[in-house]
Amino acid sequence: MKHQPDTQEKVIRFGCGALIGTLFGISVSLWWFDFTSKRTILCIAAGIVISGYLAMRLGDRYWESLSKWLWWFP
Repeated sequence: MKHQPDTQEKVIRFGCGALIGTLFGISVSLWWFDFTSKRTILCIAAGIVISGYLAMRLGDRYWESLSKWLWWFP
């Protein structure tokens, strides 16, 4: 039987994913763009939405795959 997350768990998953997406969006915008440009806001917003959605839908599988991609991160 597959576990179906309730609304509170989905909100927590999205929030944690959005936090990681924010950090990812900031780091990408600092790497490629001028931090004062409108592309920075777009990059951060995209990171929040994409990472939050993936964390909400995939749950622990998202975090496991993220840890494989960021194997060098402590």
